[in-house]
Amino acid sequence: MNKILRMAGIVLGASLIAVFTACDDKWEDGGDFNTSQGAGINVNFSGVYQARAAGGVLVPEGEDGEDPITRLIITQIGNTIEVRDDFNKLYTGSMGSPGVMGASASGSYPAGATMLQAQINFTNNKNVDFVGIIRAVAVTDVTSLDTTTTQTGTQSTNITVTVSETIGGETTDVAIENSSGTDTDVVNSHVYRITEANTQYILEGNWIRYHFDDVVLVEAIAPSVVGTF
Repeated sequence: MNKILRMAGIVLGASLIAVFTACDDKWEDGGDFNTSQGAGINVNFSGVYQARAAGGVLVPEGEDGEDPITRLIITQIGNTIEVRDDFNKLYTGSMGSPGVMGASASGSYPAGATMLQAQINFTNNKNVDFVGIIRAVAVTDVTSLDTTTTQTGTQSTNITVTVSETIGGETTDVAIENSSGTDTDVVNSHVYRITEANTQYILEGNWIRYHFDDVVLVEAIAPSVVGTF
C-alpha cells in the first residue's frame, strides 16, 4: 500500500510539474514579498487556512504522533510556496498560474461563485505529499470596475482609378491604387477587485501520508488577500 501511495504521489506531482512548466511563460514574479502576477492577474493565495468542517481538524494526527493538524499557514512568493502546520513543520511546493472562471455578461460574480482557481502541491520530502487546488470564492456579489480603452489603427481603403496613357502612338489603360484612413475600436474590459470582505480562499486536496499508508481529504478556508484580476 505504501508503494502504491508513493507511486500515485509521483504521478500526480509529475502531472502538475508539466502544467506548471506550460504556464511559466504566463507567470511573473511581482518583485515584492507576498506579491505575484500572471496574465493580467494580481492575486496572492497566502493566508492562514483553517478547517471548513466543524471540529477544526484538517489532518487527524500529525506525522510523528502529534495532535491533529488544525491549520496551515501558506506563504506564496511568485509560484513558490512555503507551508507551516500547527507544529511549525515546513513543507515546500509550487502554485500554478491562476485561471479566471467565466463571469456573467453583466460583469459580476454572484455570492458563492468561484472566480479564480489555481493548482497547488507541496511536500516535506519525507512522508507527506499534498496535491490539490485553491479557489477564490465570492462571499458577496463581486462587480467589475469597468474600463474603456480606445484603440486606433490604420484602416485600409482601396481606391482604384483607371486612366488612359498614350506612349509612342499606343494607348494603354493604367490602374492607380490608393490606401488611406484610420480604424478606431472601443474595447470594454472588466477588472475585479477582491478583498477580505468579499472573497474567501478555499483549499481542497489530498494529503498523502506514506507513514500511515492512507490519504486524507483536506478542506480548508482562509480570508483573501487584496488583489485584482
